[in-house]
Amino acid sequence: MLTILTKLCSRCKTLKAVDDFNAYTQAKDKLQYWCRSCQSERSYLYREKSKGLIQKQDNILKRVGNL
Repeated sequence: MLTILTKLCSRCKTLKAVDDFNAYTQAKDKLQYWCRSCQSERSYLYREKSKGLIQKQDNILKRVGNL
């Protein structure tokens, strides 16, 4: 059986050890397409972008609750 030791991150295009990828059961090789550092950066940017939206939704719910 062939053991894969490295994988190419589809975002940063860097060849990295398989230990740098999280598990993903739906992929053929059972690993995420993006490396952990790229995935972490993506999650951080999403949270930062969503902060304002979540605060706006909370304010709307508070106003509706006071009616």
